[in-house]
Amino acid sequence: MEVLERYGDILPFLEQVVAYADSHREALGFLPKSLFQEFARSGDLYVLSPVDGPEQVCAGYLLFQRRFPRASVLQMFVAPEFRRMGCAKILCDRLISVLTQAGFLSIYARVGEDLSEANQC
Repeated sequence: MEVLERYGDILPFLEQVVAYADSHREALGFLPKSLFQEFARSGDLYVLSPVDGPEQVCAGYLLFQRRFPRASVLQMFVAPEFRRMGCAKILCDRLISVLTQAGFLSIYARVGEDLSEANQC
């Protein structure tokens, strides 16, 4: 698996990321497409893609916000066919590594009480 961070690398996957987010609104909450584009441009959207295979596939994504010295995870999603393969850990480990190197003190992640499907996991 490869974590893509640069806008040019993420761009081919952006429609799939938005489709995942839109189809799982109950678990993730709603964010407009333009916000995903903005976060991708600023480097605050990571996309996970398998290295092997002829076509580009989005295995999952991590959307976060940086406000030094703290960061917040806004959304994280792994496609069903890639679950139980350590994909979420790969995304989180990359975020931790990048933020630690940049001197961030904490990363905040929470599931809203109103997102009952996500809280059942």
